[in-house]
Amino acid sequence: MKGEDDFPGDRPPDKENVVRFPVKARRYRFRDGKTIPPRPWIMRGLILRKQITSIIAAGGAGKSIFGLCVALHLAAGISFGPFKTVHGPKRVAILTVEEDDDEIDRRLAAIAKHFGFGKDESDRVFIVEIDDPPLLAQVDKRGVIHATEKLRRLEWELGQHGVDVLILDPFIELWSGAENDNGQVKAAVAVIRGVIRRLDAGCLLMHHVKKGLVTPGDIDAGRGAGALGGIVRLAHTITNMTADAAASLGVENPRGIVRVDFAKGNYLPDPGEASWFKFLSIDLENESPPAYPRLGQGWHSRRVAATRPVRESRL
Repeated sequence: MKGEDDFPGDRPPDKENVVRFPVKARRYRFRDGKTIPPRPWIMRGLILRKQITSIIAAGGAGKSIFGLCVALHLAAGISFGPFKTVHGPKRVAILTVEEDDDEIDRRLAAIAKHFGFGKDESDRVFIVEIDDPPLLAQVDKRGVIHATEKLRRLEWELGQHGVDVLILDPFIELWSGAENDNGQVKAAVAVIRGVIRRLDAGCLLMHHVKKGLVTPGDIDAGRGAGALGGIVRLAHTITNMTADAAASLGVENPRGIVRVDFAKGNYLPDPGEASWFKFLSIDLENESPPAYPRLGQGWHSRRVAATRPVRESRL
C-alpha cells in the first residue's frame, strides 16, 4: 500500500519548493469584450503607453520643434492637429542632446507665446540633464548592448516625477554601437522600451533619415539598420512640401510647410492622407546685440520658429 508521500500531486504544493518554468502554454478563453480595457492612448494616433513611436525626418525638417510642440500640447491636455491628448494633461520629460539650454528655452518660449501656454503647462514639463557622453545604451567588447547607469538613473527620475511621455532626440546620439547592425539597434531600442514599460509611459523617439530623397510615409527611410522600424509600434515621417505638392494644392510659397505621414501603425488604420504643419516665426522681443545682423527677409536673431497644424484647405 502506498503511503501519502507517494501521491505528491494530491496535496497543495509547498510554495517554497515549487519549480516555475519560463514558458507555459495556457488554454485560451474568450473574455467579454466589454471587460477588456481600451488601448492606452496618451495622444491618439501618436503615442501609446508602453510603446515607442518613431518620428523620422531629415535634418532641418523640424522634428525637434515638432516634438517640443507635442510636449506642450500634452502638458496642456489638448490636441495637436490630428493627434488628440486622451484623459487630460500629461507630464512630459524631454532629453535632447543637439541643442543647448538657451536654444531649448527659446523654442519653448516661442511655442508658449504662440499657443498661449503658461506656468500650468511648464510645471508638467521636465528637461533631462545628462552628462557627456549622453549614452542610454552601449556596446561592450563582445558586441552586446547593455543599459547604462545613466539609463537606470533616468528611469528613477522619470518614476519620481510620474512622467507619462519621454521624448528622446535624436536616437543616434543616445547609444553606442554599429548603427547598421540589426541586432544592436534592436537591443538598444529594447532597453529603452523596457524602461517605458516598467513606468507605464510612452516614448517619442526622434530619428534621422538615410541619405537620399525621403518618400513620405516610408518606414525604411530611417538611417542605419531597419530593425528600428520593426521594434517600434508607431512611426511617422516629416518631410518638406515639394514644389509639385504646392502646385497641386495651390500654394504659392511652400517654404516652412511640412507634411506628417503615417509610416507604421499596428493599432490604427492608415488615414490615407498627410497632416500639414506650418512653421511660424515668433518674435520673442528679447534684446538683440548689434553684432547679430538681420538674416534675410524679415528674419531676425530674436525670432524663433514654432509650428502649428494647418488644414489642407487653408494652406
